[in-house]
Amino acid sequence: MLRSIIDKRPWNPLSITLALMLASLIGCIVTSGLLFVKRERIVQSITQSGSENFTWAFNQLRVEYYRLTMTLDGPRDHDLSELDVDWDKALRKRYEIFVSRVNLVDHGTYRQNMEETSIYQSVLPFLKRVIAETDTRLAATKTFNFPAIAALDTLDDRFAKDLDELAAKAVEADSARLGKMRDDLTSLQVYEVANLAFQLILLIAFGAVAFIGLYRLDRQRRHLVMSAEELKAARIHAEGEAEAKRWALQRALEEEQRTGRLQRRFVSMASHEFRTPLAIIDSSAQRILRKLDSMPREEVIERVDGIRHTVARMGNLIETMLEAGRTEDGKTAFNPALFNLQLHLAKIIKQQRDISPHHRFTEDLRAVPVSFYGDERLMTQILVNLLSNAVKYSPEGGEVHIGSTRAGDAVEISVSDQGVGIPEVEIPNLFEVFFRASTSAGIPGTGLGLDLVRKFVELHNGTIRVSSKVHQGTTFTFALPVRDLSEMESVDAATTSVTAR
Repeated sequence: MLRSIIDKRPWNPLSITLALMLASLIGCIVTSGLLFVKRERIVQSITQSGSENFTWAFNQLRVEYYRLTMTLDGPRDHDLSELDVDWDKALRKRYEIFVSRVNLVDHGTYRQNMEETSIYQSVLPFLKRVIAETDTRLAATKTFNFPAIAALDTLDDRFAKDLDELAAKAVEADSARLGKMRDDLTSLQVYEVANLAFQLILLIAFGAVAFIGLYRLDRQRRHLVMSAEELKAARIHAEGEAEAKRWALQRALEEEQRTGRLQRRFVSMASHEFRTPLAIIDSSAQRILRKLDSMPREEVIERVDGIRHTVARMGNLIETMLEAGRTEDGKTAFNPALFNLQLHLAKIIKQQRDISPHHRFTEDLRAVPVSFYGDERLMTQILVNLLSNAVKYSPEGGEVHIGSTRAGDAVEISVSDQGVGIPEVEIPNLFEVFFRASTSAGIPGTGLGLDLVRKFVELHNGTIRVSSKVHQGTTFTFALPVRDLSEMESVDAATTSVTAR
């Protein structure tokens, strides 16, 4: 059944390549693992063999035996109580070292490699019996006694010969171990070379299979990339056309909505802002008509001045609305030219004084340049809006002061009033379109004028700031850069050149 499944499975070249790569990788891992285990066993065998020195260990046993017997040759014909204390200490030291050497060769690798020799089988048990008997006789006293010494005396010259033979066997064991170590090192080198050769062969085979597989994959990838690029180009083209149509429709819709908003806003503001002035004009005109014959001349003049003032305010309002519409459309015309700014400001102040007879106007225009490069119409809008606000938010009889100072290459013009003032927290929002301060409640206004003033000042590369205190008054100060005459001539020449083209 498995064969039938394999026969029915579609084996393409890529699947075969990947299968061969996987088989090569698994074979490399398994073989490397087996060789690594064998290598570790050889290294462990060499390490264990090299960590023990049989010749040294058994020679140390012989040396300590001779040192012990030499120490035993001390005074033997005295009573135990008369034995020399230093001799006792030396004997105990030599005995303990001798016991440690016996324990050394009786354990571990020494025992494993030497216990099969007959001399080891005879010497070690004898030594352990002597040590056990000596320890038993020493247990009851803190110093060596003659029975303990007698037990050690059994280690005679015959035993010394046995130790010499045991040391010789240890030398033979070391020689055999060194030979085994050389064989293990040779085997280790063979396995290392075999492992390296096998890995190199597998690496070459894996590289060949990988190259073939990658070549096939790259060929398929290029084909897929070409197809994807064609699909992408077609999709981008279709999306571009759809996006262009969508943006065109969206722009048309936004333009239509914006136009509708502007129309509704204009109608709403006009109906609100024009209602009161028209009522004032109508009321004054009707009173003049009804009582023209009996009305004193002074009252007629006052009524006519009121009508003129109201008409002027309506004119300013209409102009402000028109400018707001042009500004929002981005169609504000900026036509700079040289003109007498000082004289121009004086005319505007005189006009405002004529239509606002109940306010006192003072001015200091000495710092204002006679020759100024800017848009005369926009400068009119700036000053008219600021003066109208100063009059609107000031009580009758209040003073409106127009001042000027020079600040480096700029002239600063200020308009100050003694009106209702503006809360400090509202000053940052003052130049936003349609924003009106909380202190202006009940006073007619659209919230358009200061937004236009800021934009017109910025068109002249200027800045505007405001300082105010509630119930004390407000000061608007705008700074305009002043260019010298030579710079004006170069700018005019460039403007003329561009206009001619």
